[in-house]
Amino acid sequence: MYKDVVVKKPWGHEYLAYENDEVGLWFLHINKDQHTSMHSHPKKTTGLVLLDGEAEVSFLADSRKLTSPSKVMIRRGLFHSTKALSKDALVFEIETPKDKHDLVRLNDSYGRSKSSYEGKKYETPKSSQDLWIEEPELGKSFEYDFANCKLQVETIDNIEVINNKKNSDIIMFLKGGMIRNLNNTTHCVTMPGDVGHGSIINFPPGFESDTNNLGIDFDGVLHNMNKGFFDGTCYGDPLPGALEALKQLSKKYTVIIYTAKAKPSRPLINNKTGTELVWEWLTKHNVNQYVKEVTAEKPRAILYIDDNGYRHLNWKDTLDYIKLYEN
Repeated sequence: MYKDVVVKKPWGHEYLAYENDEVGLWFLHINKDQHTSMHSHPKKTTGLVLLDGEAEVSFLADSRKLTSPSKVMIRRGLFHSTKALSKDALVFEIETPKDKHDLVRLNDSYGRSKSSYEGKKYETPKSSQDLWIEEPELGKSFEYDFANCKLQVETIDNIEVINNKKNSDIIMFLKGGMIRNLNNTTHCVTMPGDVGHGSIINFPPGFESDTNNLGIDFDGVLHNMNKGFFDGTCYGDPLPGALEALKQLSKKYTVIIYTAKAKPSRPLINNKTGTELVWEWLTKHNVNQYVKEVTAEKPRAILYIDDNGYRHLNWKDTLDYIKLYEN
């Protein structure tokens, strides 16, 4: 019912750019210094992708500043508001399930606190400049130059297409998803409406084969974190011999770095994920080509190199060692 209209808002306008039975993808144009109401969606999950500009996403207790391109997922029932900062903010909003009337406004600068979603009097016809995303056939893709971004829409059934994405790519699932089979158990990885970086969505290597993998911890093994956590960045120099070791080991083994910095729940540092910061550090020191993956999950490997590791053989020796360590 919204495919052919633009909905006027006091903060700008929005329109539907794509929909199927499960999701609705909306484009929001938020004018500079304007903001949406502090609102929530009790029944649906929302993913925001900032395509252009700078924005601040506020919650009841805190806020997060975003620079394009970046993304944030918002769970059901979480109150939030989005404000354009230095210039107009251009945003994709994907909702699952699609229901524009699943809306609770807590407060609103434009007097809409007790109002539902805008009615037909706020609708105007779309123009030829307004985006509508078509769904390609299997194995095909469409590209759109839109909002200073390159949008690529693909219909795939081959996981390698996902695995070949850049770690910094923002991936939005419009239909379908991914599952992972581990130990004869099927786990859901992504579903329609999910938004994530390539580094998070990629299947961490090592789960399918561990015959040639080396798992290497990052902090304290490669990265000198002599200041502790400090500001959350990868501030330290390489530990002596680390760079040469990565180069040498990569000739024979698949090197996988595991680190808590890569946890998806970790707060953004300078608008970057921990995974992105680790990759930047590796690139800065010209050893990124020797590393297959950076993950927060412990990969399957023939050997783990960790500054806090202990080789367990039996519980008697392990407990004796811990007693010595405690003393």
